[in-house]
Amino acid sequence: MVDNCSYTARLGSRKWAPRFDYILEQQAYVAMDNREPVDAEAFQKFLSDPVHQARPAGPVRGFLVPPARKPRV
Repeated sequence: MVDNCSYTARLGSRKWAPRFDYILEQQAYVAMDNREPVDAEAFQKFLSDPVHQARPAGPVRGFLVPPARKPRV
């Protein structure tokens, strides 16, 4: 899927995708299944991180749905 992407995208996805998958499959989902409590302080730090304000909410430029075209007569 990333074979036609940039070198940086290929390297990043091949390096981080397995790690992210491991964290989800072996740690996060297991903790949820075992109903382990969430670290409220860590979650609050995540929510209040300034990175969330880097891009305002709303459609991403370039990914907008174009208006419908009028049919040719």
